[in-house]
Amino acid sequence: MAVAAIAAVAQGYGCPVRELIQAISKFEGVRRRQDLVGEARGVRVYDDFAHHPTAVEETLRALRSKHPQGNLFAVFEPRSATSCRAIHQDAYVAAFRSADRVIIAPLGRSNVPEAERLDIDRLARQISTQGKKADALPSVDAIVAAISDEARRGDTVALLSNGAFGGIHRKLLDALGLPTPAN
Repeated sequence: MAVAAIAAVAQGYGCPVRELIQAISKFEGVRRRQDLVGEARGVRVYDDFAHHPTAVEETLRALRSKHPQGNLFAVFEPRSATSCRAIHQDAYVAAFRSADRVIIAPLGRSNVPEAERLDIDRLARQISTQGKKADALPSVDAIVAAISDEARRGDTVALLSNGAFGGIHRKLLDALGLPTPAN
């Protein structure tokens, strides 16, 4: 793939091949696409930039394929201009098919007119009709508490957001790293 890119740019734009090879050798890859950010108590935690229904669906399908054992938690922060809108309400229901557990964070934008907003409570109910546990939770802390209570060794958590998601990555790994309280 890299050779084809070098050839296309060299031929199409006249860039010297030596410069292209040097530039491509510094390419570190894409970030925030199924990045394993850590593992605690046997639970893998991934970060992914997915926020469009198609990206959510493909990311979850890939993670399910990579980790067929254990539960797959999809934790979604609707934050982008389009993901906060109702235009994808039904598409999101299908996008979470590969997940066993779905948690939806509050909308990341407050300036979307109410009539145009993604209805996260409705989305959670719609996903639940597919036999999955789905909730719209009120905060990052509530999400961390739910996952740290429910996740078990061998499970995978996909944190899906196009933003920093309130520092959830570190908070979740810290919470998962704590010993499980005796019941």
